[in-house]
Amino acid sequence: MQAAHVILRVLRQQLKKKQFLRNLSQMAKQSRRRTRAAIILQSIARTYFYRKRYLLLLDAARTIQVAIRRYLSQLRNKQQIRNVIRLQSYVRMRMCRRAFLGLRTAATLIQKWYRTQRQYHREAARLLVMRNAALLIQKYWRR
Repeated sequence: MQAAHVILRVLRQQLKKKQFLRNLSQMAKQSRRRTRAAIILQSIARTYFYRKRYLLLLDAARTIQVAIRRYLSQLRNKQQIRNVIRLQSYVRMRMCRRAFLGLRTAATLIQKWYRTQRQYHREAARLLVMRNAALLIQKYWRR
């Protein structure tokens, strides 16, 4: 009997070992499944956060690019406005110079005409004086 008890006890221990090993095997499988699930969840979470960060950085980069492009466009516009103003100034200067030269030419012609007229009248007055003097001399000579 005692041998039977020992055998039963050994069998029970063997059975417990098998159950323990089965449980251990199942726990290992569960642990591997949980580990795989955790890895997948971590991968999904990392992907989500990295994508969110990427989109945020992409939006920031676009905002910076828009600001820089706007700034460069404004610089180009200012330069173009300066060039237009410079060109307008040059054209106005040329127009004013042409008008001035026309007025100067007209003034020169008027002065020349006036001086000629003045000289003509002086000459005419001098000739008149000389004629009157000649007439006077002739008048006294003929008497």
